[in-house]
Amino acid sequence: MTSDLTCKYTYKPCMNPRTTKRNGEPHTLCEYHRTNANTIQRAYATKKRQNKSMKQHNSSPVQSNTTKIIEPIEEFDEFEFFNMLLHTAIDEPTSPFNELTMTHEEFVILDQLF
Repeated sequence: MTSDLTCKYTYKPCMNPRTTKRNGEPHTLCEYHRTNANTIQRAYATKKRQNKSMKQHNSSPVQSNTTKIIEPIEEFDEFEFFNMLLHTAIDEPTSPFNELTMTHEEFVILDQLF
């Protein structure tokens, strides 16, 4: 089999043949890796929908008037600033990233598919 017809899975060589699209062109991955990628995508999309639904369900019609006061920084440390910003955004209870985690492998698979 030529390399053009074998699976393009990135993490290790896969010698399985690429599946064929309805229009006759080859998909990027073999049936096994496509099935895995689709399963991961379905689980990720379901989690995302559930979190969105919970966020809408838990949101209150009355908005809070509280304002966070940010103290001035005398010495600007870029790394510390971005680290603080990152952890503040993730630690917020309404953050959409609290329960959505993907491995690097899952990210690469989704990136290849879309």
